[in-house]
Amino acid sequence: MLEPADPVAWYYRASAQLELKRKAEALESCERALTLKRDYAEAWRIRALALSQLDQPKTVSRASIGRSPWRRIFAEALIDRATVLMQFHRYAEALASQDRALALRPTDVVSSTTGRTC
Repeated sequence: MLEPADPVAWYYRASAQLELKRKAEALESCERALTLKRDYAEAWRIRALALSQLDQPKTVSRASIGRSPWRRIFAEALIDRATVLMQFHRYAEALASQDRALALRPTDVVSSTTGRTC
């Protein structure tokens, strides 16, 4: 049984739902996880992926960043946002997002295209 106060359980539920192409349900599960743990980077990623698969690029632009005050989480979310924007062929916005991530955490940001730390 799913523990209602466990953000990790909601994250895994969202991941499974996304794999099953149940995008709207995955989005709801991510929301539950983020309600319980606002700085949960993996949940922010799955949320951005669900939104992108629901063809909501404007929402993705805002949602993948979220309202997290933590620089590391924000930088990771900016890289994820850039990846999604590239899928929508919005390359200038993707590059700007990557530049913002590098400005925040120049030694910690992992490139979404190469897998290397920038």
